[in-house]
Amino acid sequence: YLGIDFGTSGARAILIDAEGIIQAEAQYPFAASTELASLWQKALFTLIEQIPQELRGEIRAIALNGTSSTVLLCDNSGN
Repeated sequence: YLGIDFGTSGARAILIDAEGIIQAEAQYPFAASTELASLWQKALFTLIEQIPQELRGEIRAIALNGTSSTVLLCDNSGN
């Protein structure tokens, strides 16, 4: 199971197994930026890349959390 948290200072991810044992952790600190959409996308991809390849294929569910009811506008393509 993968949990991802987008906070004010960075993004974090944790991967646990069915017994709740941590299998992998990742962090991505945020630098000052006005381009939040691209920053969050880069953070997400970087977090996932930090998870060992052999564990990525075992992920059964993903939970996402964002800070303070953040809203991100997207076009029809998700950009």
